[in-house]
Amino acid sequence: MNGDWIRRHSWFRDAGDVTRFHTLRTIRQQSVAHHSWGVATLLLHVWPEAPASVLRAALWHDVAEIETGDMPAPIKWANPELKKELDRIEARAHAQWDILPDLSTRERTVLKFCDMADLVFWSWEEVCLGNRNAAIVFRRGLLFLRQRMAAQDGESMPAYTRCRELLVYFTDLERKEGLNDSTTK
Repeated sequence: MNGDWIRRHSWFRDAGDVTRFHTLRTIRQQSVAHHSWGVATLLLHVWPEAPASVLRAALWHDVAEIETGDMPAPIKWANPELKKELDRIEARAHAQWDILPDLSTRERTVLKFCDMADLVFWSWEEVCLGNRNAAIVFRRGLLFLRQRMAAQDGESMPAYTRCRELLVYFTDLERKEGLNDSTTK
C-alpha cells in the first residue's frame, strides 16, 4: 500500500492549524483552515463555474505556511530578502506536495482577490466585535482590492463583476463606519 497520500493529508491537516494574525491583538483567532474555507466559499460565490483547479488552489494556497508560519505582510514588505527566502521555502513545499496547479492569469487574479477579500471580511468582523486594531488590516486589504480591480478595468468576466460588487460593499462599510486613515493609524 502506498501511503504517500495519507502523509500528505496529515501534513495538510497540520497546516490548517497554523494561526494567522499572530502579531495582532485579536478577539478571535483565524487558522489557515478557516481562512482557506473562507476563500473557497467566496470563490464559489464570485465564480460559481470556477474550474476545479482554482477551487483546489483556494483550499490549498496557504498550506505551505506550515513551513514558515503566516508571516505578516508588513514584515515581508519591509524585508524583501526575507520575503524572497519565504517564497523559496514555500515554493519548495508546493513542489514537494504538488499543492498548486498552474493557473491562468485571470484565475490567479480572481483567486488573489478572494484571498484578500476573506482578509477584509475577517478584519471587518473583528472591527464589529470591537477590535479597532483590525481597522488597519481592513483598510490595507481594501486598498489592495481597489488596486487589483483597477488593474482589471475594462476586463470582462462574470467573476470580475461580482468582485467589483464586493468592492462596493466593502467601500460602503468603510464609509458608514468612518474607517478612514485618521482612525486607523
